[in-house]
Amino acid sequence: MYCVMASADASTASAPPVYPPVSDEEEASDPLLGYPFTTVYGYPSAPIPPPPPQPPLFPYFGRLRQGCGCRVYYGPVCAGLSCLIVVLIAVGAFFVWPRSLNVTVDDVSLGKIHFNVDREGSIIPRIYLNLTLNLKLEAANPNYFRVTYETLNVSIFYQDDPIGQVESDGGDIRARSKSSMDATLKLTGYEIASNILSLIADIARHAVPLQTITTFDGHIDVFSFKIPLRAHVSCNLLIDPESQSITSKSCSM
Repeated sequence: MYCVMASADASTASAPPVYPPVSDEEEASDPLLGYPFTTVYGYPSAPIPPPPPQPPLFPYFGRLRQGCGCRVYYGPVCAGLSCLIVVLIAVGAFFVWPRSLNVTVDDVSLGKIHFNVDREGSIIPRIYLNLTLNLKLEAANPNYFRVTYETLNVSIFYQDDPIGQVESDGGDIRARSKSSMDATLKLTGYEIASNILSLIADIARHAVPLQTITTFDGHIDVFSFKIPLRAHVSCNLLIDPESQSITSKSCSM
């Protein structure tokens, strides 16, 4: 009896479960998941077709554009044009670049010099200067354009203290040429208010050091542009008031 029941249980356990059919009106649901389910129908997918054949690739030797905007065949032409442009810019800068005037002092002559010492009314005497100084200058224009200078200013100093100055009218200097000009510095009754004791000592030993500075203020006329230009030259003079002569002279720019 025990064996028969075991067989029945075994046959019952091995048989698959049978569910009642579900009508179209009823909504089927999964008793375990608790939400409706529907029957999914699938179709077998078709095999993936092979990729289309690729056309053969060959190197292209046509006219490709380069970074400079030229083509491969025109590479040497591009290099030549670039070199030509650089050369033209360098040549233009050489001709247009402003150069300072080369100013030299050809001659310095002393017209007269006289120191009038007034010792009355003060412990320190007053000194008045009468001076006439002639300068002959030469200015060379190294530029390839005309130079126009508005003023020619000549100043005189004693131990870095200004004594007087004179300003003359301007003029023109043609391109790549030289121009000579004269400047005369004349002082009458000019009172020297500083370094008086040093000046008295220099007068006593017949050696008065003076310095002249000549300044050109002008511009270079480059087409319709005016490029400012300045040049100056200085001279150190040693003057003997007794002999009315210049005993030493040295000039430099």
